[in-house]
Amino acid sequence: MIYCRTSAIELSLVRFDLTNHLKRCSSSDIFNISSRFFVIPIMEKASQKPESQIQNLAQMKKLFLFALVAIGWFAVSCSSDSDSDALPTANPTPDETVSGGQSGSYSYNADELDMARLINEHRQEMGEGSLVLQDYVSLVSQNHNTYMIANEVVNHDLFGQRVDELRREVGANDVAENVAFNYQTSVGAFDGWLSSDGHRTNIEGNFTHFGVSVSGDGQGRKYYTAIFVSIIE
Repeated sequence: MIYCRTSAIELSLVRFDLTNHLKRCSSSDIFNISSRFFVIPIMEKASQKPESQIQNLAQMKKLFLFALVAIGWFAVSCSSDSDSDALPTANPTPDETVSGGQSGSYSYNADELDMARLINEHRQEMGEGSLVLQDYVSLVSQNHNTYMIANEVVNHDLFGQRVDELRREVGANDVAENVAFNYQTSVGAFDGWLSSDGHRTNIEGNFTHFGVSVSGDGQGRKYYTAIFVSIIE
């Protein structure tokens, strides 16, 4: 499996509907699919002439750069009609737990406010109602970003635990989640989501509230999580 993180742009989504199915997708699918298509050749014989070795190295470099670009622009949306193996079985971790219930407050940065504005402006253009930005949902989103940064992954690990927490703390019914990585602006991440049918469906879905988080790692790369929920008040 080829795992290329440098300059890569990743998208992933997951959705949980209490009355329907859990649909889950992770960035690992991107790399598993991509690795089937990009095989970097290995020099077969040590006895090859230097000229042949140089040509092989040049070919390897070109193929590797091509793989980086292809993986960077590949976004996948996957789903499962089976609930049996859709939820992860990992144990809870501190990074995935938020305390404080509905009383929790959240301080939004400029990127997060931009993302919230873009989501609601798009929903209004599509004739959908604006969503209420909910602080606790944003806290849960932020903690998933913290988890992804700490583990250097882009995925939906422990999504089932987030669903349970949001049901318990804010009375969430349906829950959906979009994540993205390495977009420099909220506009870029948002446009990436809109170009994917699954992510767009979550943005335009029949929800009432949402939370957003945009967090940077030590290398200046940004992680995005948006969680959409239905809350019956």
